[in-house]
Amino acid sequence: MAGNDVLRIDEIRLQHFRCFEDAEFRLAPQFTLVVGDNASGKTALLRALVLGVGVCLADVPDADVPRMAYEDVRYRLHEVPGGAAFLEHATGADVDCVGQVYGVQSSWGNRIGVGTDDSVQVNGRTARGHTAGTPVRYTPELGFGTGDANLAGRPDELEMPVVVHYATGRLWERTVADGDAGVGPLPIGGRTQGYNGWPKAAASGDLLVRWWQRQALIAFHDSRMPPSVEAVKSAIATCVRGCTDARFDPRSDDIVFMLEDGLRQPFWMLSDGYRNMVAMAADIAIRASLLNPHLGSEAAAKTPGIVLIDEIDLHLHPKWQRTVVEDLRRTFPLVQFVATTHSPFIIQTMRPNEIIRLPDDSAPIDYSPGSVDDAIREVMGVEDHDWPPRKREMAKQAAELLRVLRKRDGITAEDEQLVTERLDELLSLYSSDPAYCAMLQVEAEAFRLRSQAGATR
Repeated sequence: MAGNDVLRIDEIRLQHFRCFEDAEFRLAPQFTLVVGDNASGKTALLRALVLGVGVCLADVPDADVPRMAYEDVRYRLHEVPGGAAFLEHATGADVDCVGQVYGVQSSWGNRIGVGTDDSVQVNGRTARGHTAGTPVRYTPELGFGTGDANLAGRPDELEMPVVVHYATGRLWERTVADGDAGVGPLPIGGRTQGYNGWPKAAASGDLLVRWWQRQALIAFHDSRMPPSVEAVKSAIATCVRGCTDARFDPRSDDIVFMLEDGLRQPFWMLSDGYRNMVAMAADIAIRASLLNPHLGSEAAAKTPGIVLIDEIDLHLHPKWQRTVVEDLRRTFPLVQFVATTHSPFIIQTMRPNEIIRLPDDSAPIDYSPGSVDDAIREVMGVEDHDWPPRKREMAKQAAELLRVLRKRDGITAEDEQLVTERLDELLSLYSSDPAYCAMLQVEAEAFRLRSQAGATR
């Protein structure tokens, strides 16, 4: 299967879903970056994509399948005669996807009606009863098998796509030992364990250390390192700038990273930003290795799939923000990424037709920012960003006062009263800026001299 045609979402339509009344979005095949103000719908769009991807996994053994919830249905304001108004849910919500599934152009959906069970639809066929626990069967075109497929028994016949969503709490998600998200250190049950916890995955350091501990034991027993470790090490070295190698150190019971400057750093001593990227890259690679063991050390580079990341810039210094997208592309070239951000440094690195601006755009815009200023002004819509708001307000109030202070003729009593009131107010408000206060005081003194001179004529 060429490219990422194994699983890719090209279009998604949301109806009565969270903040979206009726919206359609087209996604780029490799990387789509979603930007917008707070509460513009970025996380809601990722939630819809999680539900859309989940439909494709509903018949996969051991895969977690998220269900559309009552809270996903859009609220609307209902007004009644007499001026009364109240909020009520819409009658239901729909998430519909169009894309490629094992090279077949497919359409599928996930919907819920208020007061009814949720349902899914694949290539025009509806299956209900998911809420009640009835197994959902899909047409073979969906590609993951139809109940009787023994995925673990035919590893060379089927490439399984990696699917994972990282929410904003990914660095602090509880590990599998606590009964929460993440790839477990002891995967029992075959390849599909790579889908464990994918709807809200943990980029967890504890989880990664536990996984590497087990691989070290396997290597000791088999006298060779498992290929999955090489896949993870390759992903980390490719994705994490400055890291040349990684290995498990039984003396410290931790992973030790070799850096370009010659330092050896245990995982627990890395910054939050470093640990976040290391753990996320490793988690994707571990999942790829579990899903496609026949790919060996090349699992990260050759596994297709969909990865969703909320606030991709989380904990990253601007230097790393400017490289993280290209690092992920290079490390996982067959994966379709959809990410959100508030960072102009990440926006600046995107290629044409890879940025969706909410709430205005339904498709990636044909625009590639040339500078951070372009990203801030033209993509994020922030004007006058050269000065912070306080400085802008200082300049505005000074300009208003200076128009009066610099009058040469026709100074009135009202002007004198305004100067007295506004000058005292501004000197008190901006007393921490002596140059600003001195400028106003000099101008005010000159104003008073001109006023006195005019009064004596």
